[in-house]
Amino acid sequence: MKIMYLNDVGLDTPNSNNHLVITMLKTFLDAGNEVYLVESHTTGKYDDVPAVLKTYKKLHPVIIEKKQAGRTNFVKRYLNSIFFEYKAYRKWKKFIKEIDVVLLQSHYTATFSELFLKKHIENVVFYIFDIFPGEAYINGNIKNKFVFNCLFNLQKILYKNCRLFLTLTEDTKRTLVSLGVDQQKIAIVPNWFDESVIKEIPRQENKFIREFNLDDSIHYIQYAGTLGVSYDFDLLFRVAVKLKNRKDIVFQIVGDGIYLGHLMELAEKESLSNIQFIPWQPIERLSDVYSACTLQIVPMRKQVIKNSYPSKILPLMACGRVPVISVDEDSWFYEDINRNKVGIAVPLDDEDGLANGIVKLIDNRKLRREMQSNAKNYVGRNYASGLNTRKMLNEFYKLIGEKTNE
Repeated sequence: MKIMYLNDVGLDTPNSNNHLVITMLKTFLDAGNEVYLVESHTTGKYDDVPAVLKTYKKLHPVIIEKKQAGRTNFVKRYLNSIFFEYKAYRKWKKFIKEIDVVLLQSHYTATFSELFLKKHIENVVFYIFDIFPGEAYINGNIKNKFVFNCLFNLQKILYKNCRLFLTLTEDTKRTLVSLGVDQQKIAIVPNWFDESVIKEIPRQENKFIREFNLDDSIHYIQYAGTLGVSYDFDLLFRVAVKLKNRKDIVFQIVGDGIYLGHLMELAEKESLSNIQFIPWQPIERLSDVYSACTLQIVPMRKQVIKNSYPSKILPLMACGRVPVISVDEDSWFYEDINRNKVGIAVPLDDEDGLANGIVKLIDNRKLRREMQSNAKNYVGRNYASGLNTRKMLNEFYKLIGEKTNE
């Protein structure tokens, strides 16, 4: 089978989903498929093709230059993405007749990709990390209701034309159905972690701990990843203020994003000594970073979980750590975390709940160890890459009428 993976965010750019994409492509290739990787080149911070993929002869990278736009300038980012779609079309139309399935990654202007693809191929699978424009409207990237409605009507083209939709959770599936997508065309393929790479790193072997001289008497409450609009960093700050007298607790912010400066200003203004800022770490250090914390704090914004999924959760659990999360109470995700005892989920904007959850797990080592063990077993059973990337591949086989490996 020949697969084209089309994404306007290239692997050269730091992104919390990169590890998922790399593992997915490895699975496709290891199964003997040919893969055309059509992606943008924007920042050049990493290789367009990671070292782990370069040895595959059946991988065909198609790299397209894309200008950087301001993180807060939605209009410029949107126009840049449309231009990317056109430049990508001029590249992939040369080989599209050879392709069996196109995996179209969700992004702002994916509708334009679908309009180009519709003329050439029927088997287009829309892979949804974030539901647009709902997620962008909720997090404030889109503020104008008229603009939102226009973009939503454009998105309906995707909902009508794509043959299959892959989404991450029951929450996002429910949202798609409410938007008019035929539930018979939706398959849930949860996120995953690469079990051959992501694992707990002992303290004495942990490069991240050594480089930043982390104190083994301190409990690091970590937020690692993009400091973007899906998370409530004012809430995180309020929790840090509430626990500032606990000398054994430090909030560790690892990453970059539009809210980094804001959070640093808040910490400086309050003269907080219990917040530590560390730059974005390379993907090769993912296990070291997560293994260095005691807990992860995940302060989600309203309705975000209905339109996306925090990808950091799975590698965190695989490293034997658990999250304390604020999230919509009526979500499948809220129930799943608490029911399986793999962390503590509290209602949105509940700073007391977050603070109390952190203290409860810090002070009750037995409970923390129990939840950590639960988390490792939970992700191993449900979210290993060998399981879920294979689910995705089998959906492709069904689409083109080939026998699956189920």
